Amino acid sequence: MTRTSPKAKLGGKTHINLSVDTRYPSPVAATTLVKTITRCSFAKSPRASFISLPTTHASTSKPPDSISEEEYFRLLKKTDVLGHLLRVNDNLLEAEGLLEVAEVDNSKLDAMNKHILVELEMFKAKYYESQRLFTDHIEQLTGVCLHQEALQKGHPEVHL
Repeated sequence: MTRTSPKAKLGGKTHINLSVDTRYPSPVAATTLVKTITRCSFAKSPRASFISLPTTHASTSKPPDSISEEEYFRLLKKTDVLGHLLRVNDNLLEAEGLLEVAEVDNSKLDAMNKHILVELEMFKAKYYESQRLFTDHIEQLTGVCLHQEALQKGHPEVHL
């Protein structure tokens, strides 16, 4: 018994009508299955252009009549390996993109840290200058107080 999806019933172009069978497929069905899996798994990849190149007339004119089980599993394994390599490549490209974003963020943070260090040095200089001015002011007030005390005791000739 053959099962078809609703898409296939509606004439969808993306569905190939294959029988549902738990036994190993015949060599012809295996060839069709491998071709279908290869086309479907690589068609969604952005780098599938090298796979979907137009074939020559000689290669499409005579499909092979049969394929051995060994050839079927070899092709299936190649398909799995290619799919895995494409996923690894996608992950690598994503990681490279994240690395570039992290490097840009790191550069921004470095620039911000340098700016903060410059501001810190500026505030330190202002703090030390304020401390110096405060100490000078205390010394002047102390001198004025000593002069006032000397005048009250009757010593007008006190020099600071």
